[in-house]
Amino acid sequence: MVRHSQISQSCGEPAAIPRKYVCKFCGKAFQQEAVLKRHSALHADQDPDFKGHICDLCGKAFTLYRHYQEHKDRHEKIRPFRCPDCGKGFFDRSARNRHERSGVCPNQMVLCCVDCDEEFGSVLKLAEHVCPGTRKADDGGSTTAN
Repeated sequence: MVRHSQISQSCGEPAAIPRKYVCKFCGKAFQQEAVLKRHSALHADQDPDFKGHICDLCGKAFTLYRHYQEHKDRHEKIRPFRCPDCGKGFFDRSARNRHERSGVCPNQMVLCCVDCDEEFGSVLKLAEHVCPGTRKADDGGSTTAN
């Protein structure tokens, strides 16, 4: 570990932190090799030696390991992202998030409109709802009876 006294130039100037791992494509320097490796994946299309993460079942290649792993899970029918309400599994986080926002989950909390008692499965659906007998006013969105 580098001591503060070794990297301090003077009391008035900020100390320069040594960065010994340098990207061979853009010259950006990093303190840790793991961070450089993660950064280097951004330049995968520029590296003739990098073949990507290749699926051994279908041959599809991925720059990011995370995308490769999600793809592999699809082949193996593994759905690691679970809905906390109903337990349904999804291949990726974004699909689960869409499910949670959709309001279709049978165990999900039911929200009711205070004006007409219509039920909704999500806050978004309730917010989009306009009651029969009420309308949005032009003065900032308050509701008024007809």
